[in-house]
Amino acid sequence: MLKLIRIKRLPDLIARLNMDEASKAMFKVAQITFYLILYIHLVTCSWWYTVNFSQVWIPPMNILDEETFIYIKGNIMERYWTSFHVAVMCFTGNEMYSRTNFEIALSSFFILNAYLVNGTLFGQMAELIKVIQKKSTQFTTAIDNANTAMVQI
Repeated sequence: MLKLIRIKRLPDLIARLNMDEASKAMFKVAQITFYLILYIHLVTCSWWYTVNFSQVWIPPMNILDEETFIYIKGNIMERYWTSFHVAVMCFTGNEMYSRTNFEIALSSFFILNAYLVNGTLFGQMAELIKVIQKKSTQFTTAIDNANTAMVQI
């Protein structure tokens, strides 16, 4: 867990790279994608530890059956991917099917926080994609200017 603190140095490392701005922007997009996956992983683990405590939560795929065997029969991968699925649903603002008051409060916090993270990360990503496409736009403009000059000759 303490090694995750090293991730904070990543923007400085990207800034010091001897590359053009488009290449640095690609690294920043990869960094933002990593942050997004890390955030969803943290929500996944938090949600699982919360619902495993009371064991009354039913995953969305079992909600019509009103029962689940994920607490007794589910292997670790099934538990993780079920919680991951719910964390992704939370990130998009969907229902998490909370059962207890604490689950309701936690899911509300996750959804509100997800809206903030969603807006921030995708806003940054849009700016970076604009930087990446800037070089392509400059090249297209140069080709258009050359074609116009040839037509006028």
